Amino acid sequence: MAVLDQKFLLAHKLAQFKKSSNLRCWQLFWQFASVAPAFASVFIGDENRVALHLLGFAGTLFVLVQVRCSYKCFVMRSAAHALRRRVLLSTFLPLELSQCEVVATQRYLLIDDRKTKSCAPEKYYDNDAGVGRLGLLLALHESILFSHHLHKRSAVFLFCWFLAPLGLISILLMALSPLLSQEGLMLSVRIWLLLVVLFSSVDVLGAYLLHRAAASELADLHLRVAAIDRNGSETSSVLTCFLDYCSTIESAPEIIPGLFDDDHDLLASRWSSLKK
Repeated sequence: MAVLDQKFLLAHKLAQFKKSSNLRCWQLFWQFASVAPAFASVFIGDENRVALHLLGFAGTLFVLVQVRCSYKCFVMRSAAHALRRRVLLSTFLPLELSQCEVVATQRYLLIDDRKTKSCAPEKYYDNDAGVGRLGLLLALHESILFSHHLHKRSAVFLFCWFLAPLGLISILLMALSPLLSQEGLMLSVRIWLLLVVLFSSVDVLGAYLLHRAAASELADLHLRVAAIDRNGSETSSVLTCFLDYCSTIESAPEIIPGLFDDDHDLLASRWSSLKK
């Protein structure tokens, strides 16, 4: 029954989210790397067949590695979400799971126990309501506050570092096109098309829109949870919010790595003020 210990599950959840985030970074790295051979081929003439074949082989290899990273990231993140649901419920609601569910939970433990011992803090959720509906409600409120901020920050990050530069490059190329020679114009168009393919393969625009959609849904959830906390309600209302929160988080893209650590103190301060 150790597998159902709250701290044990929490340690695995945090370790697996961290692993998922690292895999996401490698996935992006190999996605960018897979476009590098195509970018290099723009500057290589058709007569250099050996170089072009080597670039094609390298691009294919990079794509295969990227697909492998994507698969591992998906599996790790899905298992981490399953553990997050169990941690929330087992921490604040007195649940007794069947042996079948205990075995099912073990399937989501994808990291060796020895590597997770230092991952769980002494106190993860900052509320003193204890076990019960109110404890789960406050934990949801805290989680929604953190998630809403992080998805907004992720959307801003993608816009500032990817979408805005691509837009500026497009405007610059269009502005300079009358001044370029025919050869220079064709070269600039090829480079621009490669950038478009790169950002499409990484799905920067899609991730940006999904981060914004998640932030909007979490803002609505914040109002619902605040209303329940203010007016009081049945456990069924709290569980409905819990299910909606899980659906929103699990359908949203991965938070940009590093944002949680950068903004943790700020968010903890906000939550402390909100509790009062």
